[in-house]
Amino acid sequence: MGVGLGRAAARLGVAATVGALLAPWAHYGQYEIALHRLPGWSWYLGVAALMHGHAGWTVFRAATRGRAAGPGRRTLLVTGLVLCAATLLCAVALLRRYDDAGTFFGPIVPLVRPVPGLGGPLALLGALASVVAIRAATRPDGVAGRSVRSR
Repeated sequence: MGVGLGRAAARLGVAATVGALLAPWAHYGQYEIALHRLPGWSWYLGVAALMHGHAGWTVFRAATRGRAAGPGRRTLLVTGLVLCAATLLCAVALLRRYDDAGTFFGPIVPLVRPVPGLGGPLALLGALASVVAIRAATRPDGVAGRSVRSR
């Protein structure tokens, strides 16, 4: 179940990140602000690509070799969690800049209230799904979802 869950979560994470790249991150009336218009967008894109590459490698490794035990498993887990945290931080930093109209329009800004778009929540979903994928792929064999005592 761990590898299957890891595969499904990794696919969901990639799909959500692709959706975040395509969906608007802010709405200014009729104007939609895409990710590439936000300052610092390349940082998010780079860290998200690394995160998904690592998650894919971890799930692939678990599916082909069986779940690793020992220090290799911990290294994969910690590296994946650090990349996921960095991706979440980049996404939150971009989400906080959605209402900086001067950055998008210059000195003349539309007189409308900005509304966050769907891109930010999709980016967060992509990072959280990758956390699930990495954790499911690095679980040691024989560990159930919850601890069960034998009587």
